[in-house]
Amino acid sequence: MRSQRKHIYGRGAAILALLAACSVMVGGLPDRLLREVRQERLDREMIAAVKRDDLPSAVRALDRGANGDARDDPPVPLRERLLDILRNRRRPRSSAPTAMLIELQFRYVLFDDEGDTITRKVPPDFVEALLKHGAGIDSADRDGHTPLWYALMARKGALARQLIDRGARVTVGRSRGELLFHAIRQSYYVGDATVEKILARGADPNLPYQRVTPLGLAVASGSIATVKELLRRGADPNGLSDEWGEGLRRPMEIVIPENQPEMVRVLRAAGACARRRYMPRR
Repeated sequence: MRSQRKHIYGRGAAILALLAACSVMVGGLPDRLLREVRQERLDREMIAAVKRDDLPSAVRALDRGANGDARDDPPVPLRERLLDILRNRRRPRSSAPTAMLIELQFRYVLFDDEGDTITRKVPPDFVEALLKHGAGIDSADRDGHTPLWYALMARKGALARQLIDRGARVTVGRSRGELLFHAIRQSYYVGDATVEKILARGADPNLPYQRVTPLGLAVASGSIATVKELLRRGADPNGLSDEWGEGLRRPMEIVIPENQPEMVRVLRAAGACARRRYMPRR
């Protein structure tokens, strides 16, 4: 134990001696090191508060200077931080989740007694506080998922619209059509207004995602409002889509005439071909 203490004290003394020597050669080095250590402490305090669902403490940490875009990284040893400063070296870009991503990720999805999912509401004021203190609205995790993707998948329509209004990109992700696809698929929960905002921000109404077109998905979902909006934005009424892996089909082949007469009228008015065809999947 005594030898271990000597080793620890010896390393600490060596770091302090190196710091003192470098402070003579490099002006302002101790101040910079202290600023970075303090910033890391504030960032970790804010992240820890978000993890334990103590959002008021997280906001207080932000007000004291925590970075809203800080990621959940392990602490950097003092020796490595000092060497980074001396060598003018930046640390590699992290893929750890930010505070906003932690708040939105699916570990906050709960289940009621009947097994249905219920999602905790994310306070819009907390999102605004993160954005005000530098949170990247499109900061992605290691899978390429952004806060808007999580908001759509967690069926948080109000939050999704808030992010879009604050400038979230709607064409990011593994595919440029992915966010529009999820918005239409979840339109019953997130609302047709969310789909309209994504289209208004520049999403392509004809870009398929995994062989599924936005119009084909909207027809299969039975959302008249979304179908009308897609057609108004220039969606092809005869575009081929493969919703269930059974082959490419036109919207008029997806719709069920006896159950969706209004959908049939809307598609025909847009020039959809009434002749049914079927193309087996290749």
